[in-house]
This record gives sequence, structure tokens and C-alpha cells, in this order.
Amino acid sequence: MSGLEAIWLGLVQGLTEFFPVSSSGHLVIFQTLLGIRSEGGLLFEISVHVATLVAIVVAISVFGWWTRSRAVIAHVAIGLILAGGLGNLYDRLMIG
Repeated sequence: MSGLEAIWLGLVQGLTEFFPVSSSGHLVIFQTLLGIRSEGGLLFEISVHVATLVAIVVAISVFGWWTRSRAVIAHVAIGLILAGGLGNLYDRLMIG
């Protein structure tokens, strides 16, 4: 995957993250439509999701939403920890 293709997919991820449908699905659709082969696969998808999370936290901090959004950030952090733990457990039990 070229740098330009990665930028395109990053834009797709960022723009579709807040739609009530899967942004990962959008990545797959756009990779297919544009004929992009992702060597990184899952690592690339995780990277763009983490980048989206970082962008959200930065935006909340920069625009002063932090004081109004502490509970939201706490819930997101708890959700990330739980999802990471369950993903790790699944990996250990089912895959390896």
C-alpha cells in the first residue's frame, strides 16, 4: 500500500467513524473499490482506529470540551480496556 492509499483510507476511517455503521466495513469497501491491497491488514486497521481515538481526545482537549466530557472519556477508557481484555482472552483461548 502506498502512502497516498493509506491517506485515502485514513480519511475514509475518520469521516465514517461516527456513522452508525461499521467504519471497518467502509475501509474494506473502499479497499475493494480502489483496488488497494493492504499488506498490514489488521495492524493497519488498528492503527487508523487508534489514530481516530487520539484525534478525538485531542479535539476534546483543544476545544475545551474536556470539562463537560470527563464522564464520556471515562466510559470510553473503560470500554477500551474491556474490549482489549476480551480480545486478548479470545486470542489466547480460540486462536493460540
